[in-house]
Amino acid sequence: MKVIPLNHSLPMTAFCFVLAGFSFLATLSSTSKSPRRTIAAFWLACLIILISLVLLIAYLLGTPLLYGGVFIPPALSTSLAFMAVGTALLVFAGHQNTSEILRSGQVDFLDFHRDVPDRPIHLAVLVPILGGQDGSRAIGLLVLRIDPEKYLYPLINRWPTPSQTAETLIIRRDGNDALFLNELRFQKKHGAKSAKFT
Repeated sequence: MKVIPLNHSLPMTAFCFVLAGFSFLATLSSTSKSPRRTIAAFWLACLIILISLVLLIAYLLGTPLLYGGVFIPPALSTSLAFMAVGTALLVFAGHQNTSEILRSGQVDFLDFHRDVPDRPIHLAVLVPILGGQDGSRAIGLLVLRIDPEKYLYPLINRWPTPSQTAETLIIRRDGNDALFLNELRFQKKHGAKSAKFT
């Protein structure tokens, strides 16, 4: 029986830590004028998730990768942790103004938006987590997503008196168009609709 040495760093684990570090640094140093670093951070996070997924599937199938070889395989808990880290980095890289918020140290509000086309609309509050002795250095970002379907939309759909035609709308001007940000009463399709201003 082969004995696995303890207290040794695993090459796959070290590689995932390096990818996570580069993804985090690329997100922090990205700007809205130059999206290359944001794209790099996104794909590095995707690579971490892919590696974690392959390792997790191998564990679920009962054949953990790298057993019996020269390298020490990552533990199941390590694979789960890297899946969570990769997902967090993916969300972190997905917000375009993340680095600006971390540099300013100010809370920011993201208006109605979709992270991915054909997904539900949501809002978000981005809160920088400050650390250091004077509390001026940003060490992380807390993203609080708000689902308007849970409270906001039901609230504006309630009407104080019975009515067959009355409705409340949330509208934003988008160039020469009006963008309806809530579901229209007589057009029950999920998401925002666009209409021409007149």
